Amino acid sequence: PQGVGIIGGWPVLSRAHKGSKELWRRYADLAKEYNIVLVGRVGEFKYYNMSEAVEHSLQVFNEITK
Repeated sequence: PQGVGIIGGWPVLSRAHKGSKELWRRYADLAKEYNIVLVGRVGEFKYYNMSEAVEHSLQVFNEITK
């Protein structure tokens, strides 16, 4: 689909590809319908170092499970 690039043979959403943000928004809206929380690089369409991604994911988990 438009907005998806190929890196190393794998489809990826990338800010460099036109339409990626809109495609990500559709996925995010669909996830909300099913009560799915998206986190991490792909889930938030944001760059994180891996340590930051894990830390933020744990923060979200802790908020959800309060």
